[in-house]
Amino acid sequence: MVLLRLVTNNSIQHKILLCVLLSLIGICIAIALPPLDAEVFRAVEAKEQEVPGIFGKGGAVALAFGLIGMGFAAGSLVGPVLAGFIRLRAGWGAMGWALGLITGVSSLPTLLFMGGWILSSDQEPSLPA
Repeated sequence: MVLLRLVTNNSIQHKILLCVLLSLIGICIAIALPPLDAEVFRAVEAKEQEVPGIFGKGGAVALAFGLIGMGFAAGSLVGPVLAGFIRLRAGWGAMGWALGLITGVSSLPTLLFMGGWILSSDQEPSLPA
């Protein structure tokens, strides 16, 4: 996201750079979503094993994935609006920094807590089924 700052003028080279950067951002999102979905599924399954029947007869997997979709949609709505306001007030470079900062700060808890707290010693490594 921070590399979006490199696009500074309306030339063909900068348009190509913008397309490449936006493609890379999209690829990164596509790579990040499956592990996050698997983490939600594992959390729901662990809670269900801990307290059988806690989510009722049908379980909570559909609800959990619905909440993931809702969160992604909310971010897809709020992100561009926020970026547009920042670009209008402070410029394109500040927008790149703001998006990069938001992405970086929000990725830290994700990395630390995915699969459980990263520093806990009681976690066994799990292999994909």
